[in-house]
Amino acid sequence: MDAFVSPLELLGRAEQLRLHQRPSNIRLCHTIELILKAYIASRRGITSGELKELSGTDLTKLLDQAMRLGLTVSPSTERGIEKLVEEHSEYLAHPNEAANLVIEYLVERNIEELFKAVRQKLTE
Repeated sequence: MDAFVSPLELLGRAEQLRLHQRPSNIRLCHTIELILKAYIASRRGITSGELKELSGTDLTKLLDQAMRLGLTVSPSTERGIEKLVEEHSEYLAHPNEAANLVIEYLVERNIEELFKAVRQKLTE
């Protein structure tokens, strides 16, 4: 039997990833993925099997799904995640320092808001 996934466990994993000294594009994407999946799991319950299939790692689809389930984020955070997805694709094709600057900017401005919004919803 496939067990349900703990939203708090997913959020904890995201917080552990965030503790790394210098964020990387891939680590930041994975952190955001875990935060959004934690929220989705808290709102509709998902099994570990469903978790693997849940929109893959398409952050824009995960964000849309979380927002349909009631997650509220600022337009800045929404645009930041979209920009990260664009930069991530570009970075994979052509690694460069500009992509790292985008990552640092997003970590500072948007990831804390995302953590805060999901933590708040998990405690409601």
